[in-house]
Amino acid sequence: MKSPAFKLIQFLVLLILTFSLQNPTWARAGFSEWEISTLGGNKIGNTDSLPSDVKGAAIYGNENNGRISRSNVYVEGVSDFGFYDGAIIGKTEKQFFLFNESTKAVTKFATKEQLCTDVKTKGIRFNNNLKFFNGSYPYDFFVFQYALYFLMPFLILLLGFLIVKWKIPLALRINQILKSFSFPLLLWILSTFTFHIFTLQAARDISWDGFWDFTLFFQGIYLGIIEGILWFLSCLGLRVLNKVAAFYEISNSIFFALFKCAIVLVLISVGLMISPLASSWTSLKYFSCLELS
Repeated sequence: MKSPAFKLIQFLVLLILTFSLQNPTWARAGFSEWEISTLGGNKIGNTDSLPSDVKGAAIYGNENNGRISRSNVYVEGVSDFGFYDGAIIGKTEKQFFLFNESTKAVTKFATKEQLCTDVKTKGIRFNNNLKFFNGSYPYDFFVFQYALYFLMPFLILLLGFLIVKWKIPLALRINQILKSFSFPLLLWILSTFTFHIFTLQAARDISWDGFWDFTLFFQGIYLGIIEGILWFLSCLGLRVLNKVAAFYEISNSIFFALFKCAIVLVLISVGLMISPLASSWTSLKYFSCLELS
C-alpha cells in the first residue's frame, strides 16, 4: 500500500506537470529570456522583443505589435537595479543611473556615491514592494539572506509528517522522517516554490502570469543540487550523533530527536547562506543606497 507521503508526492508532480504543459510560457521562453514588470508600469528584462542592437538587459516601455521600439528603450546593459518610490536606480557596465518611471528621464553618474547623494537630496525612498511584509525593508532581505525560504517549508513539512504518523512515538516519528526519502524530496519542491514566490514578490506585485517559466525550472535544479549536498552532509552528521546517543542510551529521547532536527535545519540553512555556489538564486541582493545612508 502506498504511503500518504508518496501519494502527496504524486499529486504535486502531476500538478506541476499539468500547469506547466497548459501554460504557453514554456513554449515561448528562451533560456536567457526574462522580464519583470516594474512598480511604475515599465519593464526590465532581456527578451527577443528588444531591438537587436540593445546590449544585455534593459529598462523599456510597452511593446508595439510584438516589438519594442528603440525609443522605448530607456536604459540598456543593466547589471543591477533596485526599486525606489517612482524611480529605479542601478548599475550598467560603466555607469550608475537613476531612472524616473513617470517622466522616463535617465540621470547617469560616474560613481555610486554620486548616485546615492542625488537620491538622498531628492528624498527618494527605497521601496521593493514586497507585499507579504507591506514593502518594508529589510524583511525581504532576511528571507533570502537567512534562507527563510527553506526554514518555513521545513517546519511546515515536519509538522505535517508528525501529524500523519501520529500513532508512532514522537522520537521514533522524527527519526523515521529524517531517514525517509519523501521528506527531503518534498522539502526540495516546496523550498523551490517558496523561493520563487518570494523572488517574484520582491520585484513586483504577485502575478501568476510569469510563475510557470524556465526560471522556476532552473531554480529547482540549482537549489536541488545545493540542498542535496547539504542534506547528505547532515545525514553524515546524524550518523555520528546516533552513535553517541546509542552509547549514552538516549536514542529514544524526545529532546535528542528534536536536537537532531535542529542540527539538520541549522546545517542546511547556514550552508545555503555561505555556500560558494550561492548567487542571486539563493541570496537575492538588492541594489540600493541603504548602506551609504
